Amino acid sequence: MGFAGLLNVTVDSLSLAYQNLSVQLIVYLIVFTIVLVVIIILNRPVNIIRDFSRTDVNLNRLNQPGCFPNGWIGVCESQYLKDNEIKRFDFCGHRIILLRSSSSSSSSGSSLGKPYALDAFCPHLGADFSVGGKIVKKCETDCIRCPFHGWVFRANDGLCLEVPYAKDKKPPNGVKVKVWKCLEMNGFIYVWHHSEGEDPTWTPNIIDHITTKKWKYFGRTEHLVNCLLQEIPENGPDFAHLNEVHAPSFMWGGKIKENNNILIDSISHRWESTWQKGASNDSHKAILSLKSMTFLFGFKLAELEFDRLEQIGPAIVNLFFCFNLFGIRLEGCYVQSVISLAINKQKIIHHLYMEPNWMSSIVAQFLLRAEAIMLERDIQIWSNKIYLNNPKLVKEEKQIAMFRRWYSQFFSSSKEPQYKFEDLW
Repeated sequence: MGFAGLLNVTVDSLSLAYQNLSVQLIVYLIVFTIVLVVIIILNRPVNIIRDFSRTDVNLNRLNQPGCFPNGWIGVCESQYLKDNEIKRFDFCGHRIILLRSSSSSSSSGSSLGKPYALDAFCPHLGADFSVGGKIVKKCETDCIRCPFHGWVFRANDGLCLEVPYAKDKKPPNGVKVKVWKCLEMNGFIYVWHHSEGEDPTWTPNIIDHITTKKWKYFGRTEHLVNCLLQEIPENGPDFAHLNEVHAPSFMWGGKIKENNNILIDSISHRWESTWQKGASNDSHKAILSLKSMTFLFGFKLAELEFDRLEQIGPAIVNLFFCFNLFGIRLEGCYVQSVISLAINKQKIIHHLYMEPNWMSSIVAQFLLRAEAIMLERDIQIWSNKIYLNNPKLVKEEKQIAMFRRWYSQFFSSSKEPQYKFEDLW
């Protein structure tokens, strides 16, 4: 073989090797891209939003209580109110604004400024502060400036400090915009609502593991639903519905339907729960324990134990859980907040926090999606049922009667629903 032939063989070999290397590089690049996308997806907080509110009129809902419960309402998620921002919210029959000062003016050392809650409309001529209003400083105090005529109101007490075109800029005596009591914790800004204007008698609990960032935020779900606020936490003591509505596999999705798939039906859930009202010094609380077991062909696959569910007031639930999969345990908490947009329209928000480790992101994706699916089954019921002041209960449902009596404390006495139950004990 001459030099030319040897050269041809070498060139062919190099060309073949180059082609093989190119194919391998392409395969590696595809695999790397897929892995990178999966990592990005798993590390991105989940954000599930569903709107199940009805546009038609549910005639079954015309005869129902016509008042809002009293308590702290999680009007806004902390992450959605930035420094020097003003936002408008509807809750419990009122329209308010939330504004946040700059973080540099916050005395708490927080990375975010202090939030304030005020009526949305200027008492001068009714302009909406959230449409063009500005946060300004007067005497080192956070204030809001009306977009219509420039009147300036102090954020902490609502007092009008300045009318720019009046003599000496002096405002009329005693002109104020209503200020609502608010506080911020656990990822929410809570506003106090009381139909008689009474001051708070209790406050929600701070969850230390969230404040100290021992638990990481993994995402949220949001659902709009037509029902009374009370009907949502009433699910807790309604033990009988758990194994009726929530026993079928989550793989069926959020629609309630008959099972007819052997493969999907091989996965099922079993539930156990208890409910009791809080101690006398914590009468605004109720305590629930809940255990969900997932079975595959009858063998227990995973266990999610909510060892302590705290119903705090009418609209806050903290669900502390321990997730066990093949002996691997993860602790965390759902923070649930329900916002009454109207008597018969609620926004349900869940935040998920867990201790971070190598599998937390995967578990969080599953837990948030499974929670959304199970909640959507309840929403189907709520949106189409009627509200009964005096339901016919059996003795095994005495916890529902206990819950309604406990929950009635959150209504003002003049508007409190009157429940009449037969002796279930």
